[in-house]
Amino acid sequence: MKRRKFIALFGGAAATWPLAAVAQTSVLSNHGVSPNVRLGYIWIGAEGSDGDTLRGIRQGLADVGLLDGRTMTFEARYAEGRPERVHGLVEDLLRRNVDILIVPGMVATRAVAQINKTIPIVSVSADPVAAGVAQSLPRPGGNVTGLTVFSGDRFVEKWLSLLKDVTPGLARAGLIYNLSNFTNANMPRIAGAAGQSLNVEVVAAPVSDVTTLPAALAAIDVAKVQGLIVSDDALLLSRRADLIAFAEKTRLQSVYGWREYTEAGGLMSYGTNIFDVWRRAGPYVDKILKGARPADLPIEQPSKFDLMINLKTAKGLGLTIPDKLLAIADEVIE
Repeated sequence: MKRRKFIALFGGAAATWPLAAVAQTSVLSNHGVSPNVRLGYIWIGAEGSDGDTLRGIRQGLADVGLLDGRTMTFEARYAEGRPERVHGLVEDLLRRNVDILIVPGMVATRAVAQINKTIPIVSVSADPVAAGVAQSLPRPGGNVTGLTVFSGDRFVEKWLSLLKDVTPGLARAGLIYNLSNFTNANMPRIAGAAGQSLNVEVVAAPVSDVTTLPAALAAIDVAKVQGLIVSDDALLLSRRADLIAFAEKTRLQSVYGWREYTEAGGLMSYGTNIFDVWRRAGPYVDKILKGARPADLPIEQPSKFDLMINLKTAKGLGLTIPDKLLAIADEVIE
């Protein structure tokens, strides 16, 4: 049941391309009636694993009149969990003369921005400024704009606290994070410090691509942890079925960075609502097609984060969720 609706305060601005670029974008300015718009999309995982991300994008595009096969062509490419494949996917989309690239996740965004310096990129990622793809959030200054969802570094303390709340006597917790996502770099240190204050040892197990996930899960299993944290990363999200199955098999209380895990059977999630955030990408695409420069479009930040709890999963674990958590949850699956 819904407890609170997602509320976010966003800012936006638009400016006009320089005169030299007017000829290039004039065909796009009437995209509501033109079928010539071509959008490229790159997802770090396998096809079908992008869930609310792709649904949010398509809804946002539809909101501004961009419908696949009617007013635009949507070219989707999937890296199958291997970041090294992104380069080839970008080159393929550039050969197809896409007008805008839509790129979820920090790893893919950074890779695409390094390869392509001209075609506008609309991204949702953790920290575009620290990644070097934007000069600042109010004025990105390059060809990348969109939204930021912050990084797991800002949430890991909260995740550990939630895990402690539902796991009496929690002494050791596992942390799965993506080592190839530089915004996760400080996560083990921050989690360790938070663990000390809560008297919880944190066992960090890094993943760099999908081939390293089994080893990370094996390390968590050997460590005999009592709870599991999975960070908010696009690569990990693409393998959520494996992560949830592991938590179920090992009967671990678990908390995840995004609600898609809880919807799929995970115990709890706390973080940004990905569907709502990606739906906001539609207006960015619309503004750029009408002549706005990515360099001048401020990167939006969410101001509200969702706590979601799956009581069906809790029941299967023989777990009672404290009333204080149920009272503040934004959504509970019963």
